[in-house]
Amino acid sequence: MTLTQLERTALEVLFESASGNGHDFGFIDDLVDARVMGRNQVSGVVASLVKKGLIMHWGEENCNWGNSYTQFTWEIETAEGDHYWDTLEQLLAAIEQKEAA
Repeated sequence: MTLTQLERTALEVLFESASGNGHDFGFIDDLVDARVMGRNQVSGVVASLVKKGLIMHWGEENCNWGNSYTQFTWEIETAEGDHYWDTLEQLLAAIEQKEAA
């Protein structure tokens, strides 16, 4: 599995988003807010990461206060079977292991 530069950039932002939640979940909205790519590119990159089996996109959820958010979870696991990485490099290594399997 080859990652494009946009996918790698997206993974960096998504890693930071999920790190605030113990890597249990993160927010696609953080990728939009980071403004590291255009909105249309975000949609395409997220779709590609889902297709590659790296993230699960949970869709848009409405909050009680009138806002909405779009949550994602990791679809890849560490060697121990969890979804927590100390560093982005560990996440990328897990992606490489998934590719080799």
